[in-house]
Amino acid sequence: MRTPISKRQQGLHTQINEAREKIARFQEEMLALDQLLDSLSRQQPQYQLLTEICDSLGKLHGMGAHNLFWAEQHISENPEQTLQRMRQAVDTFQQKIIAVAQSRSALHDTIQQQSNHIAKLKNQLAEVLEEEEAIHDEFVIERTVSSMPYRTLVMPWSVQGDDERRY
Repeated sequence: MRTPISKRQQGLHTQINEAREKIARFQEEMLALDQLLDSLSRQQPQYQLLTEICDSLGKLHGMGAHNLFWAEQHISENPEQTLQRMRQAVDTFQQKIIAVAQSRSALHDTIQQQSNHIAKLKNQLAEVLEEEEAIHDEFVIERTVSSMPYRTLVMPWSVQGDDERRY
């Protein structure tokens, strides 16, 4: 009867180890995402400045004075297209940051789920160990079956032949 519990215990240990390995892999991925976010955050001031420049050039264009900045002889493309291209670069950068942050958040949730799964497995393991200990501590009744010897029961109120003769 101890064998199935030991197999259950071994299975739970295996599941716990697998979950821990998954968490370790997820944490490595989280570290890579953190490093990527760190490098992106160092670039963020540049893109923020580019956004401010685009806004200022847009205002200048709105006033009709875009020629003050865009000298006609140095422009190979339309100023509006250039501004749109720069804004698109800023949007792409922002979307990249959002995507990495969402991936990191999803990975964090996955790690949390695996941690909860490990906690449940540990509770199951504790229950299995408790059952195993209870079975180990059980008192086993072992007797050999033997026939009872026949004796006449002598009760004080019963009438016996020897007692009657003596009386």
